[in-house]
Amino acid sequence: MSQEDYLYLNVWTPEWPPKSELPVLFWIRGRDNNAGITDGIGADGSVLASHGSYYSSLDQIAALRWVRENITQFGSDPERVTNAGQSAGALDAGILMTSPLAAGLFIIPPCEAELRRAIGRFYRDLAPAELQLYGFDGAPPLL
Repeated sequence: MSQEDYLYLNVWTPEWPPKSELPVLFWIRGRDNNAGITDGIGADGSVLASHGSYYSSLDQIAALRWVRENITQFGSDPERVTNAGQSAGALDAGILMTSPLAAGLFIIPPCEAELRRAIGRFYRDLAPAELQLYGFDGAPPLL
């Protein structure tokens, strides 16, 4: 197995150069969380599956940290990052809202009750060691 140390992000801006600091939408696409892709080409999920945990959230947190540190180069405001997603990406966005590791990296948007229930089910199914990956010392957050 090869050692990987990279992430792919797509960054778009409505105008260049920007006339003022713009807000950021950190969008996580859906797709059943079965492949980490940004260009439409499928990926082999066996490496992630062999870890026995949901490491894509840690990649998403690393991407949010990159946005925090670098987004001003694109004319955007790192204090105005909104985290959102569609389908499985919406679940990921919700998981990030509850992780202490992602605290302060984005503005927390309102979410619907169904998303809160899905996040609760996700954390309920994790083992204590897996909860520590997300920065929890004990029980998952109460939703």
